[in-house]
Amino acid sequence: MAGFDDGGVFFSDNFSSENTQDDSQVNLQAAKRRFRDFLRQFHEGNFNYRYRDQLKQHYNMGQYWLEVAMEDISSFDEVLADKLTKQPTEHLPLLEEAAKEVADEVTRPRPEGEEDVADIQVMLKSEAHPVPMREIKGRCENSVSAPSGGSGSWTARSDRLAAALSAMGAMAGQAPVVGDVVLRAGFRNINAGSTFRDSTMTKGEKLYASRHVFDVNERVSAASSLLSARCVRQANVSQEAYSIRMKLDDNRKITEAHCTCKGGTSGTCKHAAAVVVYVNKEDTTTKTSVENVWRKPSAKQLGMYNKGVLFSDMYAPKVPDDRLEKKPVPPGIIESDCPLGIMLRKEAQVKKNLARLDDLVPLIGHPEVMFSAAQVSS
Repeated sequence: MAGFDDGGVFFSDNFSSENTQDDSQVNLQAAKRRFRDFLRQFHEGNFNYRYRDQLKQHYNMGQYWLEVAMEDISSFDEVLADKLTKQPTEHLPLLEEAAKEVADEVTRPRPEGEEDVADIQVMLKSEAHPVPMREIKGRCENSVSAPSGGSGSWTARSDRLAAALSAMGAMAGQAPVVGDVVLRAGFRNINAGSTFRDSTMTKGEKLYASRHVFDVNERVSAASSLLSARCVRQANVSQEAYSIRMKLDDNRKITEAHCTCKGGTSGTCKHAAAVVVYVNKEDTTTKTSVENVWRKPSAKQLGMYNKGVLFSDMYAPKVPDDRLEKKPVPPGIIESDCPLGIMLRKEAQVKKNLARLDDLVPLIGHPEVMFSAAQVSS
């Protein structure tokens, strides 16, 4: 019991905590440098510096955003891609800062009054296998996931809008939030109103029917959302697809729109109309806010897989001959000029010629029998 009387000595190592924070800050700065190197140096086989050129092109057009494929980051630096996937709240802002610095480099010198570079918004996309919504558990918390759903799209966000998104709750048609990842299970209809002319909407429906619209994503905030999509060119499908961006208010009305086509400055081109048609179609509209229709087939599916149709209803049988009513030919109709009379006279003439031919066939082959033209014609 004597040991319990000894006074204990305790201390807190505050210096090690500071060292840990310094190491973490150094690691984040190193990750930022790698992101900057990725945006500068990543290129394809033909030495096309995709992201560097896109940053310059978008910035000069007043489009302060960049879309980055997770597979490209992984091919450049697997460790960096893994950190971005597992810690998006820390590394996505670093990627946006790196994009801003690269945009500053590639757009110099800028016009007077635009010396200060604008912030760049980065959207991540991935071809990863989607995760069912019901399997999103604790392992997906605070990490980038690709959930399955009506649109199959997902968007990673930084922590700037996390509080606003969490406050939105599970309102009808809005995307749930897991950690800092906005999950989409479909789209809410866009209220286009009189934005597009009827002829433009008709062209947009044709583009949608031809499957020219793809890569549709939506980033949701508290009072608005940003919709981005791509549309294959009709004239030359081998060229880079057009990029369409729309800003929607809380009533789903289009407040801003832009397309990279020649006539897309106002955002009222046929490509933007095709994106509206894509979002508003039944097979891409979310049903999660409607009771008991989570697995309801869409109108498109019902049209493709009709059940319970009898073969006799699809192909009606022909009426048998015994059901036809036979009537005698009226007298004197053969001499008339009606279609039936002409047809009956032709038929009678053919029968008469066949009867004469039957009489002449036995005589063929007998050389001693001589015919005169008068006999044949008589």
